[in-house]
Amino acid sequence: MTLFAGGGGVFIDKPSHPSGVVAWKQTGDRQFAFTIIQISYTNGGNSNNNNIESGSTKIKCVATLNDAGDSLSFMFTFQNLDLDGTVIDSNSGTLTAARIPVES
Repeated sequence: MTLFAGGGGVFIDKPSHPSGVVAWKQTGDRQFAFTIIQISYTNGGNSNNNNIESGSTKIKCVATLNDAGDSLSFMFTFQNLDLDGTVIDSNSGTLTAARIPVES
C-alpha cells in the first residue's frame, strides 16, 4: 500500500519492506528537499517473531530538476539508528534519474 497525502507526505507499507514516511517541500525553482524515515525490523528466528523493531533509517535528500525537465540529480545522506537513536552506520552519495516518455 502506498498512500500519497497532501502537503508532501507519503506512507509506505509493503510486505517484507519497512514501513516509512516521506516529507518533502519545494526549496527552489527546480529544487526539492525530502526526508524519509523507515522503521527497521529483525527476524526473531521463527514465524511468530518476524516483526521485531530493531531501529530506523533516516534519509535526507536534495533533488534538482534540470532545465529541460527530463532529469533529476539527487544528493543524499543516510543514517541507520538503533532503538535508542544512536547512529550505527551512515553514508552519503549522489544519484541521477531520467524521466521516461509517456506512451499512449
